Amino acid sequence: MREIIDEIESLNLELRPPASVDLILKLRGEFVDLPHELIALFQHHNGSDADCYLPMRLLPIEEVIETTKELRSIPELVGNKSFQPVFCWTDDNSNYAGIFVDTELSGRVFILDHDDCPAIPAFRSVRSYYEQLLIVRKSDQDWYELTRDYPSLNADDVTFESEADTALARNYLDLYLSGDPENDSIWAFYAMALSGFKDSELIMQLLDSSNMWVQERACKLLGQRRCVAAIPRLRDVALNGMHNGRSASVLALKNMNTPEASKVISELKPKMENKFGYLFR
Repeated sequence: MREIIDEIESLNLELRPPASVDLILKLRGEFVDLPHELIALFQHHNGSDADCYLPMRLLPIEEVIETTKELRSIPELVGNKSFQPVFCWTDDNSNYAGIFVDTELSGRVFILDHDDCPAIPAFRSVRSYYEQLLIVRKSDQDWYELTRDYPSLNADDVTFESEADTALARNYLDLYLSGDPENDSIWAFYAMALSGFKDSELIMQLLDSSNMWVQERACKLLGQRRCVAAIPRLRDVALNGMHNGRSASVLALKNMNTPEASKVISELKPKMENKFGYLFR
């Protein structure tokens, strides 16, 4: 993290002084398994105020503890109660980033978008997250324009995919498919986030989900990956899926921009334009 901290110092941001040893011990006492990169940040500065000029600011330790306790009590934000998110950053507009601890997801950074709950993995590490924060700051962009590690969206990402992530994705997918699709949707979201590009066809199983948010996200991911093998299945979702899935499947087909997908879109247009005409403009 030294080079990351050096770059932060070069920006002359309005940061708080380093956290005391007692504060860091208090943080470690509240949350186990915190990554050393996060501790290094607090040893450099104990968070910042809202005007620090990064897309998301690091919360002071007392705010980390208070915010985490408050948000962990809201099931729809944290997903499965067995997972332990620690909320460390915010844009001060009800959007957060944080770290999973004390689970198989430990060390990975999540983004919690208030328009897109719950918290799911977005970056492999604090370091990777900060590399992107600094990149978007230089181009005067915001946090939602961060290039995330998860999910993998193109074949070039394969070199960065880990066997551990792939194994977790497959395990989470199995948990979802063997459980209650409504109550255990978090497993599907974790599976999609961590799945490797080469596992795209496994994600096609989620197109049959009875959870409209899972079906919608599966359509979007397959479209982003331009998974041509999914085209017939996306056609079926467009005609027979739930409302969210039907619109997401058409957008996924449009995103693929292939002759096969264009042919299906032409077929779907007269069948769907009464209700979904806006999608074909």
